Amino acid sequence: MRQISKLICFTIISCLSIEARAQFTDDDDELSDDLGLYYDEDEEEKPQHREYKNLIDVQYTPSRYTFHGASSSILSQGFALGWARSIQVTEDTPLFVELGAQMKYDFSGEVKDHQNASYRQLAFRIPANVVYKFYPSRTRSFALAPMAGVFCQVRAMGKEKAGGQSRNITDNGNKNTTGAVWKRFQLGWQAGLKMYWDRYYCGFTYAQDFHDRLVNDSSVDASKGEDKMICRMHEYSVHLGICF
Repeated sequence: MRQISKLICFTIISCLSIEARAQFTDDDDELSDDLGLYYDEDEEEKPQHREYKNLIDVQYTPSRYTFHGASSSILSQGFALGWARSIQVTEDTPLFVELGAQMKYDFSGEVKDHQNASYRQLAFRIPANVVYKFYPSRTRSFALAPMAGVFCQVRAMGKEKAGGQSRNITDNGNKNTTGAVWKRFQLGWQAGLKMYWDRYYCGFTYAQDFHDRLVNDSSVDASKGEDKMICRMHEYSVHLGICF
């Protein structure tokens, strides 16, 4: 009997202890909810990332100028300084439109196929690109950004020096050693890839103009209006820049 009595008392005490513990846990949860102390271990804070709106870069821009129907070409070295404004299309999508301005200067050595002539050019360009950023890391501090777009360019200066004489190649039709027309105003396209690391970036682009292969240039001979070759640009650019 004593053992049975002890067993009954132990069972009653155990039940009361479990009930008290449950009551204490419920009260603690209610207190936590009232004080705003609820925390879900599975809920992680999303990393903060800032998209910069302005970009400035310097570019190394070697170029090749070709002429339809001619095997010769002109290789030049160049440098450019650029600025762009980045506009995010929607907050939920890393799609951007970049509008900017560039100033480019390039020069060539003596070209044997064109009477040892050398060339110097200064151009101003307005590019417009569509950029999409891929973020491989969770912190989004690194991004790969393919881009493509169009540009309009004004050749402010174009000089050819041959035989001790210098001439303006943009205002004299095809009266230069290449026999081609160098247009002052150009439209073209470009495509490339940028790599962003926080606020710094580097990249590579290829650009080409939209010019027709031939043009009817009556300024050369008003009585004939002969078709003349147009100089075509192929540009390769390496970018180094900073965002702010």
